[in-house]
Amino acid sequence: MAASGGAAAAMGLAGWAHATCASISGVGNGNGCTSNQTSFAIGIGSNVQATADGMYNGAVAIGEFAEATAIGNNNLALSRGQAAEADAEGAGNVAVAIGNRGSNAGFVVPPNVSFPAGSALRTSAIAVGTTNTAVALGDGSFAISNGGPSDGSLATTGNNTAISLGNGANSYAGTYPSAPNANTDVAIALGPGTQSIASGGLNTAISINPNPNTTGLQTAASATGGQRNFAYAFGSAGPNEWTQNNNQPTIAQAGIVNEPSLSPFAPTNGGNANRAFALGNGSIAAAGGLPISSPGATGDKNTAWVIGNGSIVGVFSDVGTADGTKADNALRITVVNH
Repeated sequence: MAASGGAAAAMGLAGWAHATCASISGVGNGNGCTSNQTSFAIGIGSNVQATADGMYNGAVAIGEFAEATAIGNNNLALSRGQAAEADAEGAGNVAVAIGNRGSNAGFVVPPNVSFPAGSALRTSAIAVGTTNTAVALGDGSFAISNGGPSDGSLATTGNNTAISLGNGANSYAGTYPSAPNANTDVAIALGPGTQSIASGGLNTAISINPNPNTTGLQTAASATGGQRNFAYAFGSAGPNEWTQNNNQPTIAQAGIVNEPSLSPFAPTNGGNANRAFALGNGSIAAAGGLPISSPGATGDKNTAWVIGNGSIVGVFSDVGTADGTKADNALRITVVNH
């Protein structure tokens, strides 16, 4: 996976010894900057590295040990901050990383790529494939957007968007390996300790933590396992008596539901056009198909919603079902098997 290489780089740094540099259309290569004809690479600061390899690419790295890489055609990579990393590979991709090293709770993206937690991780934005966008703003934040071929061709498009705004925020949008019609996923993580994952095609995941004075995982949203799923989580971590966790993150999952506290109903089969809304500290909303013990029983057009603190609402159905609550410390589980 092309993105995994960038992830590995985010864990450590090579022993560079570069200073401020500039290379335009191959003129001025060296000292940390490399470009080809029609492309440009600019590095500002000590030990920077900027690479623009291909046609009409731009790479700009600003800050000590900052790194920007644009490979393919019509890509733009911009990094600013101590050890910030931006990687745009393929065609028409944009990667922007602004921030210094910072803490990150780690996360897992489909199919099973892990990004471990750490206390001094690089701010990283990685956009690989075709017409993808990744933006990471905040110390130790990650944004990964993947889809379409990474060789610069336009056989298929990705058109995925991942945006992380806040210290330790994580977002992933796209599908690996790339698949037809699996595009236009949007993952937005706003606030410290937020996490959003959208994968499969036309899925949207939004997580918002309104409390700026928090650390660790606070809010998580995922829309996966089908298409046109929507997950929205708003709140911070808080007590939940049902999970017996005094620091339960606010969670919304639509499509595939894999939240451990919802066992034995989860993990579930995925589906299409499921919606999950969790508004309240420490609450969980999940909408998807039946448990994986029922092979092929996907769930479409299910809706789960909760407005309140420390509550859980789960809807697991193969026929399209809606349920929700406006209360604190509530528990509602709906299972419908047609």
